[in-house]
Amino acid sequence: SKESREDDVHLPGSLRSSMSYEIRSTIVQGWVHKKGTGKDWLGSRAWKPRWAVLATASVPGYEVDVPLLLIYWWSSSERPSNVILLDDVVVMPVDRYRTDA
Repeated sequence: SKESREDDVHLPGSLRSSMSYEIRSTIVQGWVHKKGTGKDWLGSRAWKPRWAVLATASVPGYEVDVPLLLIYWWSSSERPSNVILLDDVVVMPVDRYRTDA
């Protein structure tokens, strides 16, 4: 059916909605801005705010906890609109207020 085909479509690196994961720890959370695709009802390609959570999680098929980027429409949303698996990247904290650079 059309609905099941749409469920199979996902972004490279994102987890399928049917894949389970268990958050182990939250690293950081806050607002990010993403570029619009132009496929919404307004056709907007403007930058849009989204709530994001960078966390480590237990994911089936991985022996160690892996980092996930969970994207939400709002900070009050219960479920993420997208979950991106960051298994092939290096995540490093940056102190944007550092003055000795």
